[in-house]
Amino acid sequence: MRRTTPLLLTLATLVWAALACAPPPFNYVRLSRPMALGEDQTVDIVPGDPYQRAASRKITLLGHGKLTVTVTPVNAQAKEQIDVFNETGGLPVDQGTSPLQVPDLAAGTYYVVAVAQNGVPTKVDIVTAFEPKDPEARSGAFGHEDGATVLDPTQLAQGTLSRGTVDYANLMRSHYYTFTLTDAGQEVKLDFHTHDPQRGNVTAAVKAPNADYANVAATGFDLKNAPAGSYFVRVQADPSSSAAYSLKAQAIAGDPDRASGDDATQDGADQLTFKPEPDGQNQLAQDKNSVDYDQGNRTNWYTFSAPDKGNCSIVFRPKDRDSDVRAEFVRESGQEEGDRIRSGFTRPCDKSPLWVRVYAPKSGDGGEYRLRVEYIPSKFVLAHITELGRGGGGCTVIVDKGMRDQVRTGAAANVVDGQGNTVAAGYVEEAYRNESRVRVSTDNCHFSGATVQIAGGY
Repeated sequence: MRRTTPLLLTLATLVWAALACAPPPFNYVRLSRPMALGEDQTVDIVPGDPYQRAASRKITLLGHGKLTVTVTPVNAQAKEQIDVFNETGGLPVDQGTSPLQVPDLAAGTYYVVAVAQNGVPTKVDIVTAFEPKDPEARSGAFGHEDGATVLDPTQLAQGTLSRGTVDYANLMRSHYYTFTLTDAGQEVKLDFHTHDPQRGNVTAAVKAPNADYANVAATGFDLKNAPAGSYFVRVQADPSSSAAYSLKAQAIAGDPDRASGDDATQDGADQLTFKPEPDGQNQLAQDKNSVDYDQGNRTNWYTFSAPDKGNCSIVFRPKDRDSDVRAEFVRESGQEEGDRIRSGFTRPCDKSPLWVRVYAPKSGDGGEYRLRVEYIPSKFVLAHITELGRGGGGCTVIVDKGMRDQVRTGAAANVVDGQGNTVAAGYVEEAYRNESRVRVSTDNCHFSGATVQIAGGY
């Protein structure tokens, strides 16, 4: 029988005692705590404590990229080592001192472990930063201009409110929005705010038509007299940054007559003055000008009064036949719209004021034009009705003009209302020295406020 010597027993006892006293391996999986990328956490490291002799943090990478781990001891005497493990365990995928950069990690779960090297207890600040190869991989279509979220145009006047989150490390760096102004001259206002949880720097920028992106300041963005076209707003997180945010966009209708001057209103209409034409009978008033909707000069008003009762022929010609510049004849004060002036436009006129409104209907319209008003005096005698009668098929009226006023029997005559419109036709049945009898071909012999125009006269 083989006997164990006292020396071997002594050695075995010492080895067993050393193993029994050694701390168990640090379980970095069970003792880990979750940590968001870009987050800063403070942890105690106590070398003699089996649960605190290292600090383990669990992170998740959603794509390929570079991981940087920074561990900063509060105690300047302490020295720490950093180990990075993947979820399969085994040897670290990388290790070293702070800042540790792991240049190419695949998507997955990792454990970042800070271990005391020289046995000095301390608090440490642990920060992780991740730079993905494609920071827009999870942004979706709206991570690019072509897929920008379209803001509801019907809500822009009141303001549209959008909310979202951008996160550089989690592959959602950007969110684009777009809206379109069909009319120039509006005021565009943007308000942008970030909210917790927030890390790093998240900004908003706006791009107007034919311009580059400009940052939205903390006080907001305000563009007056904005051009028509498509606008883009980009919300973007800088590297290692993320935030929830809110974006309010508003388009306030501008005044298309902001630069028109007093003649943008009927009360401030420009006066057209008649001057005799070379033949000495007709008279002419005219003007040459321009309107431009987008430049805030949409409307020009004109007013004129004829020298006496007659007809006014109005000719309106835009310089460019393809431009949409219009003119309307307005008879009443306070009337915003009137009859569209086209070719061959003639209306009765007298010493009462009349108006012409020239305007560009919508954004993009405008141009130069000529306006010409020709006064043509009437070739008739104006008579007032003094008596009404009936008989002989229709009705007869007695008027206060006769042969001394160059009224002749058989002359054509028209009954006109206060607006100069013919309401009944007839002829002079008998002319007397100071009055005349006019037969009117109508059974309605009620002409309140009407007068009679008799052909001939001066």
